[in-house]
Amino acid sequence: MTTSLLPSASRSPEEKEKFAAFHREFRDFNELPTIIREASLIMGVRGFSEFAYIPGFAADVLRLELVGDTGLHLTLIDLPGLISVAEDDEDVEIVEGLVDSYLESSRTIILAVIPASSDAETQRIIQRARHFDKEGVRTVGILTKPNLINKNTEERVARLAKNLDRTKLNLGFFLVKNPSPDELAAGMSFRQRHRAEMEFFSSQRWKAQGMDPTRIGINNLRSFLDGLLDSHVERELPKVQQEVRRLLQWVDKGVDDLGIERSNAGQV
Repeated sequence: MTTSLLPSASRSPEEKEKFAAFHREFRDFNELPTIIREASLIMGVRGFSEFAYIPGFAADVLRLELVGDTGLHLTLIDLPGLISVAEDDEDVEIVEGLVDSYLESSRTIILAVIPASSDAETQRIIQRARHFDKEGVRTVGILTKPNLINKNTEERVARLAKNLDRTKLNLGFFLVKNPSPDELAAGMSFRQRHRAEMEFFSSQRWKAQGMDPTRIGINNLRSFLDGLLDSHVERELPKVQQEVRRLLQWVDKGVDDLGIERSNAGQV
């Protein structure tokens, strides 16, 4: 597994050279916190720099590349959550521009992650997804942190998860429970995570909501995304073919503009 830094277009040539020199190899995901700190220092984001007035976000990308025999060629982008209030207005603009730059691409599958304790209708990610995905064919809602909701509010969360609330998505919602920071620090395995998640949703408070079991848990979400990715690639492939044809035509024109091929190096 390797990491590298992709600078934003606004970076100077000197900064881009510094970014290009950043390259790390790692074998364990436990090494990531250290790598993230190193990358953040180069990006110069607040909290990792000696200057207090710089933005807390950057448009640069920390790239993690995993190579194996999985058979998948997939890019997963973890974007910062949309914010409306920050110490620096520039932070808001950076995050909005970064998120929109990915959402506007028809090739992007949007995973709209929403805390179960919030009002989904007011979540800006839902609003932005509707703006860029008007047909609703590439937006999936993911409700998280159901363990942090107020007591006796399970019915409200269940209605949203069942796509019966005011906020509806064509592809619907999934309800998942992630490990706590303490559980992650203790080295919880994927198998233990799945078992703990299923035990949580097997409690009477959730069983009483009559939810679709195929819409609960990370494993069901993974299976759904497998199928969605296949159909999405099939739908987008013709557009990729058209782009390749246009690029080939542009290259052919550039070659023609060079004129007749010289018969020797000295020919003018």
